[in-house]
Amino acid sequence: MNHEYAWIGIISFPLTFVKSNHCHQKSASFDRFRRSHHTFRLLSGCSSDKPRSRISSVVIMPTLNESQGNLIPDHPTDVDFQQCANALRSGKKGDMQRALVLVRNMNASDSIALLEIALESGNEFIRATATVMLGQVPCDSLSKEHQTCLNRLITLVQNDSDYGVRSAAAAGLGYLGDTSALETLVRIYHEDVEWQVQFSALVALGDLRDSRAIPTLVSALSSSNAILVQGAVGALGDIADKSVLETLLTMSERIPEDVLTTQRLAVALGAISMELEGEVRLRSIAALKRLFQHPHQLVKEAAFEALLSLGEMDIL
Repeated sequence: MNHEYAWIGIISFPLTFVKSNHCHQKSASFDRFRRSHHTFRLLSGCSSDKPRSRISSVVIMPTLNESQGNLIPDHPTDVDFQQCANALRSGKKGDMQRALVLVRNMNASDSIALLEIALESGNEFIRATATVMLGQVPCDSLSKEHQTCLNRLITLVQNDSDYGVRSAAAAGLGYLGDTSALETLVRIYHEDVEWQVQFSALVALGDLRDSRAIPTLVSALSSSNAILVQGAVGALGDIADKSVLETLLTMSERIPEDVLTTQRLAVALGAISMELEGEVRLRSIAALKRLFQHPHQLVKEAAFEALLSLGEMDIL
């Protein structure tokens, strides 16, 4: 029996993404993502079809035998920096993953130092996990640690040879929330050849909630890759700028074939409509009521919640 932690990432895509028709469907990278996502479902017991647009890691705590000689015990109470560093250099996947879990409880300076050690690993999942965590280091936005994380993530998203790490770096920039990364993310979306990285960049642009990203996100709505359209719609909903309302209303008139894109469309319309008044608000509500008639439950639920948030209590 394998007692190691189970880490699954690199991007947890919606369950229906394997049905999307796009040019990477037969590629090795697509197959790798499909296998990872399937394993994620098996290990986590996840059966939800709700969209997962963020890079994430799933850690499953095993019951370990004390005789296995792990560098870090099952339930550590006081593990110091050096123990974590030794574990991250050990090459043992289980110990490396345990160490990464413990990094979250350390101060910013120690966290960054340990994540740099993890980035030297030859294991792609360890490296991707460490990369995402650079965007989650608890530090003030004006601190030198924040700037260190920002610079490192930008370097990784631009230069790393592993598309999984580049995807994770884009997500990390979204978590970090520094709008100075916007131009980098826009450029990565346009220039990176891997759709996983492009998708992650779009989601991160939504996380930044900066209206300067809108032209890029609107252009992504015309992509032939349904996954990128999903990411763009979701990001526009995160930014919730009323300047894109007409674009989304037009989109709602020719309901996308992809269910999760339509679901995100309903969420985005609901978010933007909160600040609307008069005729334009009524048009948005009418669009949401049409989406509420969609045959798929995910879309119906999203439209229902959006309408409730707008005070439309008579939809049933």
